[in-house]
Amino acid sequence: MKYCYGLVVILFNPDIAVLKRIKKYEKSFRYILLTDNTDDYNRMDPKINKGIETLKKSPYIYYHHMGGNRGMSEALNYAYTWAWENGIDYLLTMDQDTDYEKICIDKMIEQIERDKKGKVAIYSSNWRKIYILDGCEVYGPWRYKEDVLHISNTMTSGSFYDVRIMQKYLPLPNLFIGMVDTDISCSVKRDGFKILMVGSSKISQRIGSPVKYTKWNLILHKIILSRQRYYYMARNSRYLIKKYSEDKNLVKMIKVARIRIIGNLLFCEENRVQKLKYWIKGNMDTI
Repeated sequence: MKYCYGLVVILFNPDIAVLKRIKKYEKSFRYILLTDNTDDYNRMDPKINKGIETLKKSPYIYYHHMGGNRGMSEALNYAYTWAWENGIDYLLTMDQDTDYEKICIDKMIEQIERDKKGKVAIYSSNWRKIYILDGCEVYGPWRYKEDVLHISNTMTSGSFYDVRIMQKYLPLPNLFIGMVDTDISCSVKRDGFKILMVGSSKISQRIGSPVKYTKWNLILHKIILSRQRYYYMARNSRYLIKKYSEDKNLVKMIKVARIRIIGNLLFCEENRVQKLKYWIKGNMDTI
């Protein structure tokens, strides 16, 4: 069976490289949504504004300004609703810093077409982290082997979502940024749906600010995040532990994620004292 596929790219102060990547996705999708969280469209670089205006002229691209930085949750709420209204069966969600080649998109679609619809809520891509060395992008190792695996949690970026299933979870709670993907993963797993990782379908992803390519940064999986991101990860992870308290496996997964976040903060981060204060404040606040 041939399904209808769509793509959403969530923008926030995009650069020219981002706009060039979006243009190439026209080879794979006839429904492309850009949800723009940039605070003020008119304050962007004139070249970026011109690039967006050019993209908007494409018959396949739909542009929606969120009216300011509304975060990941609100952008996804809009995207899943848009996909449903346009008859899209599977929606690929992408961060602007993710690169997904057509050959790998095709491999994912081939896997989806082979499977029975309704069993798998999320199809997740394999991924590797983008590092920086001497001003150039270099890549870390692939997260998974080239297998098809059932996994418990995945990033939103590079994942195909069954649009019909996702209507059950709308609107997503306003987590803004930080662990929105974990919330979605936990929801579908709790309800008996599957998350399938397709190892041959690969993305390259930059997480947070650029990280130098060194042996120790690879071993430690170093990430540089904003202080605001630490606040939301602390606050939202506590919320999720309470939300899924009846499922010990999900709670354990979230607690392990918290330990990894704290470890990165204490041993890998820059300006760690300031960011630690935001982590503490996030643990004190509730949604």
